[in-house]
Amino acid sequence: MTIPAPSTNLNSYFALSAVSVPYPGEPYNPFTAEVVDWDTSAVTAMVRTFSGTLNNNPALPPYLNPFNLDISGWDTSNVTSMAGMFRLTSAFDQDIGGWDTSQVTRMDSMFSRAAVFNQDISNWDVSSVELFQSMFFEAEAFDQNLGAWDISSARSLGGIFSDSGMSLANYDATLEGWARLDEGETQIPTGLSLGANGVLYSNIDARQTLIEDYGWIVGGTYAFAGSSDADTIDGAASLYRIETDGLTGDDHIIGSDFGDRLAGDDGADTLEGGLGLDTLIGGDGDDVIFGARQGDAAGDLADRLFGGAGNDSLDGGYGNDELRGDAGNDTLIGGFGADTLIGGADDDELSGNAMGDVLFGGGGDDFLNGGFGFDRLNGGAGADRFFHTGAEGHGTDWVQDYDASEGDMLMFGSTATTADFIVQTATTSGAGGTVAEAFVTHSPSGQILWALVDGAAQGQIWVQASGTSFDLLA
Repeated sequence: MTIPAPSTNLNSYFALSAVSVPYPGEPYNPFTAEVVDWDTSAVTAMVRTFSGTLNNNPALPPYLNPFNLDISGWDTSNVTSMAGMFRLTSAFDQDIGGWDTSQVTRMDSMFSRAAVFNQDISNWDVSSVELFQSMFFEAEAFDQNLGAWDISSARSLGGIFSDSGMSLANYDATLEGWARLDEGETQIPTGLSLGANGVLYSNIDARQTLIEDYGWIVGGTYAFAGSSDADTIDGAASLYRIETDGLTGDDHIIGSDFGDRLAGDDGADTLEGGLGLDTLIGGDGDDVIFGARQGDAAGDLADRLFGGAGNDSLDGGYGNDELRGDAGNDTLIGGFGADTLIGGADDDELSGNAMGDVLFGGGGDDFLNGGFGFDRLNGGAGADRFFHTGAEGHGTDWVQDYDASEGDMLMFGSTATTADFIVQTATTSGAGGTVAEAFVTHSPSGQILWALVDGAAQGQIWVQASGTSFDLLA
């Protein structure tokens, strides 16, 4: 039996007396069905053997289609390196759990970005393997418990599970096995960095054993397990990012200083994000959500807050945040930063606070207050109110969709009469359309309070001050 050698016409072959399987090169796959019966007993290196067999077009010849033949019968007893062997494969998912890997010292990038591989290889003898780095990096389908592996010889675990499909249960079980010295194992290596970005775990004990007793750095995101009761989860002192999901009850969840994902789900929850780039999801119920921990000063980064169903209260705190009220009558406060606030379907109150914010009221009769800075406001459907304090620092608010016929109202935060305002029109580049904008100026201060996009088309411009409403165009 022969192995095809890489060449431009694929017509060059050589006998299997060679000691290694050649890397055929990307992007073609010159392997045909005869590969199943190859005698590989003399092979010592299978480096990147099937790497890059990505194409999947039935109109192409067989050697251009992705590799997924049954090679479970290969004799791998003399192989010492499988580095990158199935890297970037798009179709390979054969049962190779019975391979003899006792001589292998390198498995780095072996299944890196292998799209569909998810076979049980927990019984492999990996006691001689030194390099595991990136073995399952971005292997999105791979989800197996490898806790039985003997990693006594390991020198590198960097990125081994990062962005893979490893589930919380199997990662927990793998940590449990690797933190325990089983019969026949010679040692638990020290000073390793286990890469698992994007993978969840909850096995604190196993993780801490590896960190404290063996000097490991263990990656992953801690997933808190809640109950159906009112849980209090405080991650303020956590040295790693945390994630919660599936909680019920009226929960109080406090995040870490890293990028957390906190989901309250059912119940009236209180969520506090901490200083990282957090994603906070209230879920059902009347929730209170803070982008930062209550009492935190500057330092919080850009957070994403989602109220979910219910009448929610969202406060972004510091950072350039995104707040979404979703269903219900919500209160959204941007805080200190250039924030984006989106009210949702019902009657919402939106306050940008400091800096230049973007506010979208959505459906319902909304109240929009850009706050200090030059803000952009869009009330959406319904009778919306656009509030200006009258203070100099508030700046000019650009109102995109003022429509008197829908009941929209400009609200002034101090005492005033019709005579205190001037309406002027002018076309502004960048505002869109050919209709001029209407600029509402407060005469005593000389400050332009509102710029109404296409405002020149309005037959009425209503202002409310001290409880009294008047039409500036009357």
